[in-house]
Order: sequence, then C-alpha cells, then structure tokens
Amino acid sequence: MPTLKIKLLPQESAESNGPVSVPTEFQELKGARSEIKQTFIKINWNMKMRRPALRFPEKLMNALDSGKYFDCIRWTADGLAFEIVDRVGVEKKLLKEVFNGTKLQSFIRKVYKWGFVTRSTYKCDAWKIFSHAAFQRGQYQLCRQMKRDMKIGKYSQQRQTSSPVYNNFYGMVI
Repeated sequence: MPTLKIKLLPQESAESNGPVSVPTEFQELKGARSEIKQTFIKINWNMKMRRPALRFPEKLMNALDSGKYFDCIRWTADGLAFEIVDRVGVEKKLLKEVFNGTKLQSFIRKVYKWGFVTRSTYKCDAWKIFSHAAFQRGQYQLCRQMKRDMKIGKYSQQRQTSSPVYNNFYGMVI
C-alpha cells in the first residue's frame, strides 16, 4: 500500500478572507480513506454478523426463567434444580419451540451429558428432578461455565467397563 505524506500548512491570519488551499496529498489521503471504508463495508455485508448460538444449558435456563412453560417444567422451590412435571407438555411445548422438536429421550440424554444428576422425587408431583452445581436460578455466569462431559453416554459407558462379557450358555468368558 502506498504511503501518504501530509504537509501541514501554516495557519492563515484571520484578516485574509480567501479560501484555504488544501494540499493534494490531503485529498489523496481522503480518497484512500473512503476507499478503505467502502471495502470494509462490503466485507461486513458479505460476512454474517450474528451472536454466537446459545448452548444447551443457557437455552434451558432462559426457558425456565421465562415462566412460559411453568405447567410442564419449572424450577424447584430452592432454585437449585429443575423439575419435569408433565412429560407430554414438555415434548409438545418446550422441545418443539426451544429445542427444535427434539424428542424427550434425546433431551434427557443431553441433560445427563451436561453433568446433571437426578434427585429424589419422593413427596413431590414431579416426574424427574435434575440438579447441577452450576445450574441455579438467576446465576447466568455459573451456567456459562458448564461443560459437556463427553465420557457420559451409552456407548462410552459400555467401552469403559472392564468386566468380562459372558455371551454363551456355559458362562465362558469370550
């Protein structure tokens, strides 16, 4: 890129009413600046400027905090866990609107992959209660620190067990 030199002119006195002359180098600089600005605008229009997508726990927390799905999924009284009250309502409302029509079983699997654990549903009307140390009502900073555990899952648990597999009738290890 060519370098541009700017000459500074001495200030004219206030008594002279004539127009101030602008050096040609300054006009070239102004032209180069507008070209750069136009190029930058073209680049920005070609690039999709959008916020990063929300992760699973953030979407879930937003849905719980909105109160829109209170009849099927909600925070517990202490705010340290969430409970699924109505499975059918979760599938028809929450999963359809927030999680792009995901099935309930996939949703539960994803909940476990994010490190949630189930709590006892004894003496309550909930179907399942899930809790996580970093998933608390109103604590968005904690929620952003959550990480998905890749070791949790059906296939990975089978691979990690070191117990022998007995597949034949006589109990021989294969």
